[in-house]
Amino acid sequence: MEPARPWEELSKEELQKLYEEQKELYEEIEEEMHFVLKYSNCHLPGNTRAKYEQQLKVIQQRMDHIKELLNNK
Repeated sequence: MEPARPWEELSKEELQKLYEEQKELYEEIEEEMHFVLKYSNCHLPGNTRAKYEQQLKVIQQRMDHIKELLNNK
């Protein structure tokens, strides 16, 4: 298996694909968070929302970085 290349070395097409993958992941986690927090009938730890929000924040930061790289290509 080939080691992952730094994002700065990826082509514009590869970056766009990576951005779309991150966007899909963001949407999936956001949907899961809303479902779990709104429709779950079981008790959840108090930090559940914070964990989801942290995941979303990290993905958003990745997306912002990829967008910046795309704008510089």
